[in-house]
Amino acid sequence: MVPEGWKISTLGEVCGNNLQTGPFGSQLHANEYEADGVPVLMPKDLNGFRADTSSAAKISVERARDLSKHRLCKGDILFSRRGDVTRFALIDEASAGSLCGTGCLKATPGEQHSPEFLSYFLQKHWVRKWLEQNAVGQTMPNMNTAILSELPLMVAGSRQEEDTIAQILSTWDQAITATERLLENSQQRKKGLMQQLLTGKKRLPGFEGEW
Repeated sequence: MVPEGWKISTLGEVCGNNLQTGPFGSQLHANEYEADGVPVLMPKDLNGFRADTSSAAKISVERARDLSKHRLCKGDILFSRRGDVTRFALIDEASAGSLCGTGCLKATPGEQHSPEFLSYFLQKHWVRKWLEQNAVGQTMPNMNTAILSELPLMVAGSRQEEDTIAQILSTWDQAITATERLLENSQQRKKGLMQQLLTGKKRLPGFEGEW
């Protein structure tokens, strides 16, 4: 059921068909990668719906200029083109300026839609199943811009409503992350206490003598 004011759309419509494949292998060779420079994002760098530039291969600034059509801007959504086709990342301030790599597809939402809202919608289970079921290839699943543009989406009645929904979900994400950090710290402290108590290095009040 579609809420009043919302509508069923497609990724292609939401992006004004602004979907693009990363550079072909003939345009970017492995021997051009360097220790420092502009990150080139590949599927392995798409983790937790964000792009990890620290793990990405890099090319020189000069070479990146030659591939400027593949430059990523904040709000772009980067999809894996092969293998696990459900992997994607919302490009944020930290990853903006990187390049879309050979194994990825870039989608640029129109200004009337919230990239953050779309990134949350893309995390839905049925969206992931659609990507898996519509990928082509027997040995390794592959995605292309024609298929990806047909990905069904449900969009809100206005950019403002999408932004508000995204902000609420982002606040929950931040709270969950903070809780997970606290839990991890507590687990580490428990391990340290177990090591001391279970080896007799730390004795409780009222207990003494050799074990």
